Amino acid sequence: SAALLGLLRGEGATLFTALLTAFAAALHRQSGQRDLLLGAIVDGRTRQELRVLVGMFVDQLPLRARVTRGASLRALLRSTSSSVRTAFSQQGLPFPALLAAIDPPRDRPRTPLFQAVVNLLPTLPPETSAEAGGVRFSAPDAAVLSTLFDGQSKFDVSLYGREGDEIQLSLVYNADLYNEDRVRSLLGDVERVLIEGAARPDDPVDALLAAPVRTLEIGGRRAAGHEPVGRGETVPERSARHARAAGSQTALHDSTGTQSYADLLEETQRIARLIVEASPEPGRAVGVFAAHDNSAVRAILGVLTAGRAYVPLDPRYPADRLRFMAED
Repeated sequence: SAALLGLLRGEGATLFTALLTAFAAALHRQSGQRDLLLGAIVDGRTRQELRVLVGMFVDQLPLRARVTRGASLRALLRSTSSSVRTAFSQQGLPFPALLAAIDPPRDRPRTPLFQAVVNLLPTLPPETSAEAGGVRFSAPDAAVLSTLFDGQSKFDVSLYGREGDEIQLSLVYNADLYNEDRVRSLLGDVERVLIEGAARPDDPVDALLAAPVRTLEIGGRRAAGHEPVGRGETVPERSARHARAAGSQTALHDSTGTQSYADLLEETQRIARLIVEASPEPGRAVGVFAAHDNSAVRAILGVLTAGRAYVPLDPRYPADRLRFMAED
């Protein structure tokens, strides 16, 4: 979080803007949409005379976020910051009045205008308290706050953030629309944009999200720790040479199982033969439809061994997007 907060200070952006940007990028990866309308629950006490009144003064604020192709986190933060400032400058218009003016088509089970919400919860010191009319009020701790959302989903999906020693994120979702795996994947994408984007703020966000989520262990070491491929030696050649030397040593290990170098080499060559037999023309790209596990490594090495380029097709992508990528 230190790298992220440093980036935000340098760009004059807020943590809320960062959450909105990361959430939009994650939703783009899941939906294929680049122009998104998200919502925020905001303080409705915009006038001084309302500050002293007791009551529930909150409002809903639509926020537009664009995930431009090839844009870095730094560029997206700047764009989103401008959009947020514009939206908050119009906050005085009540949400019901906005709905009446736009009169969008209504879908009874869903909220109008937006179905995804970002909310940055305030961080209050534990000793914060007040007394009025003989009643003492104190700030709730995190455990109490977490119970406020149990079993309740007012929108399709809501991202909640809280700043403390670490930035804590949670997603509340409609279980009729999403399963737990999809939500964990979405939250993981948000975290990757914030963490990896803060470390490499000028790299394209699309590229950050395209990298494999899990780090596989290869030969007892992380893949990132391997030596670079030698000059004039291709990735398949280097992989095959090392596999022959390593033999029965563990090549891949994840939640789906373990595979030795010898088995990996045999499977890689089998996949390569199938590809060449099915499509003898060189230069054609091959789609790899696989989760981020051992099967993806085998498939990618097989494609490369066949002398082809691969196109990653993430099973989590919507069916329409996968169809478009396959036809493109």
